[in-house]
Amino acid sequence: MRFLGGQAGRQAGRYSLIAGLLAVALSAQVPLATLVPKAVAALGAGAQAGFEAHGTAEITGSDGRTAAALVTVDAWGASRCKISIDLLPAGRGHFEAVANGKAVHWEGPQLVAALPLPLGDDLGCALLPQGLLWADSSSAGMLPSATGGLLLYKVRPGQSKPLRPLTLQLDATTGLPLSAAWKWRGQAVTLAYSAYRAAGGPSFASMVTETAGAQRLAIHFASLAARADFSDSDFVVPPPPHPVALRRPGAGGGQ
Repeated sequence: MRFLGGQAGRQAGRYSLIAGLLAVALSAQVPLATLVPKAVAALGAGAQAGFEAHGTAEITGSDGRTAAALVTVDAWGASRCKISIDLLPAGRGHFEAVANGKAVHWEGPQLVAALPLPLGDDLGCALLPQGLLWADSSSAGMLPSATGGLLLYKVRPGQSKPLRPLTLQLDATTGLPLSAAWKWRGQAVTLAYSAYRAAGGPSFASMVTETAGAQRLAIHFASLAARADFSDSDFVVPPPPHPVALRRPGAGGGQ
């Protein structure tokens, strides 16, 4: 069964439809019926809600190499996401990943590029709980997971079951996500959200740790602020490079 809801945050009341459906379908897991809208409201999430977060990170590669970095994450709903990572000391390397609901682009040092960063059509902008797919609830499906959590997935025309879902574990009181797990090229990837804070605004996870095998990205977000002035120009995905036509030997009277 699929559950479709309304925009969160300021329009959190529209989640009453989700709550009613969950209450009927999940009689053994009634808390989910209230946890989902409670979490979305606390996060201030919504399809038109924008957020900018800044922090520091420690990156561990599959070979055991580590690096410190500065991190910025911009999220506008779940479909638009930009992740910027600058390795330290300054000038060591800049990484940037952008998703705009139609395409995803990333480039930068291999140490970072090898990480399965959670952004794109199936994952939203999951480094921030605000950017999880439930932000764009008109195109997100929700089902109870076998572990007592929530399956969150992108709804597509003609889809009969969740494809590539995120498995969320929620705090039993606040509904705020504690972890998100998914598969990337057959490998299990986990995001852990902890140390939630609220400083005059929405709650945010000040500690976010992604683990994929031996690879690890541990972020400490020092700040998160709502941002109302995002536009599509902030999430431009560069076009793919045009192929260079090969010149055939002898063409044009010479080689």
